Amino acid sequence: MTDAVSKRQRTELLHSEFAALLDLVPSGVIVADSADRLVKVNKSIERITGIGRARFLASGASEAMSVLRLRDSNGEPVPAEHTPLACAQRGEITNWIEYLIGRRGEDVHIRASGRPLRDAEGNVLGVLVVIEEI
Repeated sequence: MTDAVSKRQRTELLHSEFAALLDLVPSGVIVADSADRLVKVNKSIERITGIGRARFLASGASEAMSVLRLRDSNGEPVPAEHTPLACAQRGEITNWIEYLIGRRGEDVHIRASGRPLRDAEGNVLGVLVVIEEI
């Protein structure tokens, strides 16, 4: 086996492990790259939000939060630039901010955190958002 084949197999295994792990996590997980593309959306997103993964993946990362129609505790819409995903894209960290979303005609309380994913030099390569129902 060549080094290139071995490296490719290790990379494929790592991707497979990551996808399996994401689908086992009870929290909703959204991963986007620096080109504003959604890379991963796990199964728990569907359960928490009532919105299918395909609908998320059909939108760009910037639109992903608008699909949720996040509202603050007063029921006011959260501006796109204040969502955990947008903050993470700017390199900011958000920790468990509470929101309301609509799911099948009822309000659902969630909390969300966002983190930038950085390379060794500190450049933002992508973002990770985790959502939990509370």
